[in-house]
Amino acid sequence: MVSGPWRSVLTLLPYLSPVAPRLVRQARLVGVQRISPDEAAELGRTMALPRADVESLPTLADGVTLWCADRDRQYVMTQPTDAEVGLLGTPRRMD
Repeated sequence: MVSGPWRSVLTLLPYLSPVAPRLVRQARLVGVQRISPDEAAELGRTMALPRADVESLPTLADGVTLWCADRDRQYVMTQPTDAEVGLLGTPRRMD
């Protein structure tokens, strides 16, 4: 699918595959949750992340995502509402 005016493309990667660097470089916004130290090092090189961000990626808590757009970076913690927990259950990572 090709992006265009008023059309967004969302790609979810369960791990850093061989196509990940190309996809990350083309993306306008990248969200990264906890990943392995090797994946963090590779992603750090691809995205030119500061060492502190690369070192933090393997230790991120559940619900924490590093969002990157161009040179801007922001850590965001999400927490489900009581209604979401009641409907969907407690969120958990499937590492």
